[in-house]
Amino acid sequence: MQLDADWNEQAAISLRFLHALAADLIGPAGGPIADLGFQIVGSSTSDFAILPGHYYVDGILCELSYSSAPVPISGVGDQNSQFQVPAASAARFVQNQRVLLTAANQGIVRTVQKVTLDGIVTVDSDISVVLNQANPLAYPEFISYLSQPDYYGAAKLANSNSLIYLDVWERLITDVEDDSIREVALGGPDTAARSQLVCQVKSLPDGACDTNLKDRFQPANRGLLKAVAKQQTVSADPCVIAPDASFSGPENQLYRVEIHAGGAYDGATQTFKWSRENGSVVFPIVKLTATTTSTASTTTVVLENLGRDDRFGLNENDWVEVQDDDSVLQGTAGTLLQVQSIDSGNLTVTLAGVPSSNVGRTASKHPLLRRWDQSSGDPAQGGLQLGTDNAALIVEGESWLSLEDGIQIQFQPASGSTPNQYRTGDYWLIPARTAIANVEWPTEPNGAIALPLNGVEHHYAPLALVQISEAGIVVNTSCQKVIHPLAVAPVT
Repeated sequence: MQLDADWNEQAAISLRFLHALAADLIGPAGGPIADLGFQIVGSSTSDFAILPGHYYVDGILCELSYSSAPVPISGVGDQNSQFQVPAASAARFVQNQRVLLTAANQGIVRTVQKVTLDGIVTVDSDISVVLNQANPLAYPEFISYLSQPDYYGAAKLANSNSLIYLDVWERLITDVEDDSIREVALGGPDTAARSQLVCQVKSLPDGACDTNLKDRFQPANRGLLKAVAKQQTVSADPCVIAPDASFSGPENQLYRVEIHAGGAYDGATQTFKWSRENGSVVFPIVKLTATTTSTASTTTVVLENLGRDDRFGLNENDWVEVQDDDSVLQGTAGTLLQVQSIDSGNLTVTLAGVPSSNVGRTASKHPLLRRWDQSSGDPAQGGLQLGTDNAALIVEGESWLSLEDGIQIQFQPASGSTPNQYRTGDYWLIPARTAIANVEWPTEPNGAIALPLNGVEHHYAPLALVQISEAGIVVNTSCQKVIHPLAVAPVT
């Protein structure tokens, strides 16, 4: 019998082969000379434009396209600050608008001063560097560092030298984040989750093109984990759970252990959260109201639903995390709040405390509550200790930490002198199965094997060096690598 897992695994194998092949041929990063994407073009003293096209990072194709088509332009006599567009496109250009002009993988940003009905556009400074190239184009709408669709809230650049680089990773997408993936023919259910390739242009002060970004942001020692649920006997009847089995849960589960507060391990501030449903129990937020008084702070949340049943619902004292597109794309942990009361008739939940900043308050950013299942216990019995952020403290060493129903985990100390570098959002997955009353986790004669993270895996590539001052922004594009076509004209 063919299952979704079989097809998913085959697709993953094929995708891995393609990524490895591209990385072996291209190297760590590179883009085609005819369609080189993610080029950096100076725009203002605090922003810059990002050119569309293709760029490969560790064999992964990153594509940037604009929402509207560019307009072909031509020069106007000897006026180096003017260009002409077809009259039908003249309405797309207005006074004081910033436009991106490109040709031959070069680009500049200018401000429109005047537009005539016949399509002559006057800008604020010289554009001959573009007009002297073949097939120049104008983009009335373009993507800049501060207006990236997959990186909300990028900080403005300060007056300094910075390395501009590309951060590539995969984000889980469900119908909560994108309602269009529901199947309308079946009445609206979401049949599967999706994975979105996120490409974010970021800055690093005082960087250099040869900076090893992977070692800096994604070190190898990001933690190792063991998981067990040992048993003494196994029933011949798969429907009967042995009374002395360590995993005594009534359902098959996929446990998710995720880092909440990261950093170099110090035994006091790094925390994790866990979910028996792989973190999939979420509740879309319709309205969030935070109230703070001299005695208490509470958050009232109106939800789209309260879950389809008890297993995927909410109960008092549950821990929930307030998230939205901003917090997910910035890789920050949301505030963990405890459910105080539930008004099922009005789909309203009252939480103890308030979320940080403005997370969860803007409907267009797909706010949601995500349920987590940790709770405090007796450390002497393997119970969890909750930190000030309401997540469980990471304890490295030989101590086993109990989740529930016999599932236990153990964080491994770093092997060298450098402590483990935990990173917010990294996670492990632990399948637990009632048929074997155990977890599916590799073992050796001495017990469970310590495994690295399941994700999230980031890929990095330098793009440019920028020098920013009050006079403007100077871009050095030598960081990018260019791929030339293999095919050449025959020798005659």
